[in-house]
Amino acid sequence: MANNGSPTLADIIQGVLDRQAEPGKSGCSQTIYNLKDASKMLNFLTSNHITDLAGMDNKFSTMIDKQIVIRNKLKPIDRRLKTLDEHIKQAEYCLEFKAVNKKYKQIKPKYQDDYRESHRREITLYEAAENYLKGAVNGKIGIPLKSWKAEKTKLTTERSNINQEYAT
Repeated sequence: MANNGSPTLADIIQGVLDRQAEPGKSGCSQTIYNLKDASKMLNFLTSNHITDLAGMDNKFSTMIDKQIVIRNKLKPIDRRLKTLDEHIKQAEYCLEFKAVNKKYKQIKPKYQDDYRESHRREITLYEAAENYLKGAVNGKIGIPLKSWKAEKTKLTTERSNINQEYAT
């Protein structure tokens, strides 16, 4: 213990080494587990030039603040990726079932019911996608599927880089 009664970093590491054995672990494996934990802790303290509890508190506060900033960067990216996923899914439905819907529209009215019944899934998905995309493209002509996919790729890469920063 330090002179002021608060534990030193060495006391904390010793506490890790002295902790009770976990149920189901042999004495040898528990010792190895404790040594690995103490080693990780010592490496963290050394690499961050932490020599006392105040330094450790400061480091943890800084890490938490940085994690909050990173999490706040991720939120809008995640929201946009979710939106892009839905845009892309609906655009692909529209493209995939366009021919079926076109044929349905060209059939004489007295045969449309039978055709619609036999292609219910495709026509329903096409119509839902078409309605969805009207709102998503805001009156633009054509579906910007290529640009949505490019934006998704860019944001996915950005998200991955931010996640690596978060993990660090």
